[in-house]
Amino acid sequence: MEKIRDDFADSDLRPQEKLVLAWTDAFLADAHASPELQREVLAHFAPAQLVELAAANAIFMGFSKIALALGDVPEDLPLMEQATPDVA
Repeated sequence: MEKIRDDFADSDLRPQEKLVLAWTDAFLADAHASPELQREVLAHFAPAQLVELAAANAIFMGFSKIALALGDVPEDLPLMEQATPDVA
């Protein structure tokens, strides 16, 4: 989790992981990725993968908005980190 904070671009994450985080940052900021980021992402991911990523981002963002509307996440909420599978 520490690797995906704001300095992820300088981390030891794989290039594809950094692209996913950059794409997600663009999605969350204003839902517009720069043309350069779009070209780079499309060079590494299939359009279907980007649709899946966009849908996941929308769901996660929606749930976070609901949590904020209900008074934020409880302090005692159990958290679980799930490793993602390697991307070929």
